[in-house]
Parts: sequence; C-alpha cells; structure tokens
Amino acid sequence: HANAAGAALPKSVQRVADAVDYLKTALNPITHAQENVPDNLESLFESAKI
Repeated sequence: HANAAGAALPKSVQRVADAVDYLKTALNPITHAQENVPDNLESLFESAKI
C-alpha cells in the first residue's frame, strides 16, 4: 500500500517538513546536563528523596 509508511506518524503530521521535525524529536534522546546525571547507581539512590 502506497500510504502504509504514513501509518506510523501521528495524524497531526500533514506535511513532509512536519514529519521531519517529528522524527528528529522522536529519534533524538533528551540530553541532560552532565551535573544532573548521577555517574553510578549508588549516587542515584543517595540523591533520591524518600
């Protein structure tokens, strides 16, 4: 089916430019500042608020 590839995109994506922007956002992970990311599991639990 010619339009089968479009089935993976939300209905709000109507133009090729919108699809490119959507895919860039979906495929690029959110990057955080290094100081906000714990460098090991122990420090992750130490920083957790219980």
